[in-house]
Amino acid sequence: MVFQNLPVQVVVSMYHPWALKKSITREDMEQEVFLKLEQHIPYKKEVGKNGFYEHIPCREVMKIPNFDTLITLLSQGRGFAVFPKAFHDSKEVKFQYFDVPGRSLWFQTVCFFHADEPNPKILQILQLIREEFGLSEKDFPDEQINWTPESEH
Repeated sequence: MVFQNLPVQVVVSMYHPWALKKSITREDMEQEVFLKLEQHIPYKKEVGKNGFYEHIPCREVMKIPNFDTLITLLSQGRGFAVFPKAFHDSKEVKFQYFDVPGRSLWFQTVCFFHADEPNPKILQILQLIREEFGLSEKDFPDEQINWTPESEH
């Protein structure tokens, strides 16, 4: 079940030279360092032939171990990152967001579960997701989900 689609954008700090631009080009990206979050989390999966971030144009990829370090390096103007604007909402550090040149990339937040063998705990999680994101059964026409846990029938 996909419960959130967010547009992916190129992110730089206001200290980065691109901050003065209205848009960036692929050529701009090819001259800059890509700060790539490199987390090895078993539940995180990049879908696609070579993963979500494999074809981002850049001069060099700097692998970053965690999101806090990524934000620190971004705020210092050390390169660019690629993620949805919703991932970071800081009042201390200001960032400039650009569309990815020539591409439309989306980050999806999904929940996988066995619909034919629902676990009561999963149904509770699905209910929380539904409430948090203002979702209802009509938002998932292809899903056969009983949104109400057994205890509420």
